[in-house]
Amino acid sequence: MIETILVDENNKLAAAAKRLGKEPEVKLSIISSLSEAEALVDQQSGLVVVIGPGTPVEAAVSFTERVGRQGRKTGCILIAEKPAADLLRQALRAGFKDVVSPDAQEIIDAVRRVHETIAPPAKAAGDQANRSGRVITFFSTKGGVGKTVFAVNTAVGLAKTGGRRVIILDLDHQFGDVGVMLGLRPERTITDLIPVIDRLDADMLKGFLTNHSSGAQVLLASVRREAAEKITEAQFAKLFAAARQLADFIVVDTPAAFVENTLTVLDHSDCICLVTTLDVPSVKKTQIALQTLQLLGYPEGNIKLLLNRADSKVSLSPTEVEGHLKHKIAVQIPSALHVPRSVNEGAPLIMDNGSRLPVTAALNQIVTLVSSVSSKREQAAPGGKVALSEG
Repeated sequence: MIETILVDENNKLAAAAKRLGKEPEVKLSIISSLSEAEALVDQQSGLVVVIGPGTPVEAAVSFTERVGRQGRKTGCILIAEKPAADLLRQALRAGFKDVVSPDAQEIIDAVRRVHETIAPPAKAAGDQANRSGRVITFFSTKGGVGKTVFAVNTAVGLAKTGGRRVIILDLDHQFGDVGVMLGLRPERTITDLIPVIDRLDADMLKGFLTNHSSGAQVLLASVRREAAEKITEAQFAKLFAAARQLADFIVVDTPAAFVENTLTVLDHSDCICLVTTLDVPSVKKTQIALQTLQLLGYPEGNIKLLLNRADSKVSLSPTEVEGHLKHKIAVQIPSALHVPRSVNEGAPLIMDNGSRLPVTAALNQIVTLVSSVSSKREQAAPGGKVALSEG
């Protein structure tokens, strides 16, 4: 049972409270002041406290800071009419677990997420504390080859099958389109996370993730490229450590270049999906990429070559590509007009369970391929695979 207190001073959340109270796993108490909330928190641990927009922000912040100093096992959520970036930073620094709009479904989702952080259910060995999520990175040294399309569809495919927890990190700071392809609005991005990244942990990361209907959670790309490009190697380590604790799979979309941030991401990757197409410029750049990855010490077995538009009628065949690159193609993805249509609609093609298109079958092959990837912890275990370089 999720014991929840809703502080609604001016009765602004009556409709949301009605829906929240109907949730079968939620036991809701509605009160009108923070002083009442503080008394209840003193009496019981494991409470989720939702503070409505009728409460002054300063008072809400002071309440949450006091609860935090007292070491109470309480999760506080702030409801704001317009959750701006400045308010989000102020709230998270004060100890709030989440900041959401007055939308009923957002509040319900936030209550469930926060409850997991303060009263996690009993799990077997391999629970969140010991989880080592696998990092699957999609990379190419040439733009326009379908890298982001494959990253998004793979993440959604992983999330909607087998109860897997999936996080998508859009780290393509220049052309980050993950949000567009998923039909998500960038209310919170990696830029909002940067001010607190040095003390980032799994619980804090949850507050910056955007939920997709597939079950995947997304850290959206920055709308301010310069800020995101300044993330250091140590800060990336914090981000990946937090993500690995939260998810079974972390799917990463990267810039189409060997820039410093990309190299750092590759160092944290358990599998690199290298995307190319059936044309000479792309194959040439892919050859250079493979040679570079080899020089940097990435095991050949951890690099999966994906050939997009593999059925193109050009004077080059997949067999010739394999021969030239001296690397086996893991999955061949055919051309399909449905792909750009799905991108424009913000609806990943793999979401259509009834689709029998060849391109959908190929996307599912990628999902199957990465599902069997071992994490670095597993690779480093006796008898396991050789781990990727930690840089």
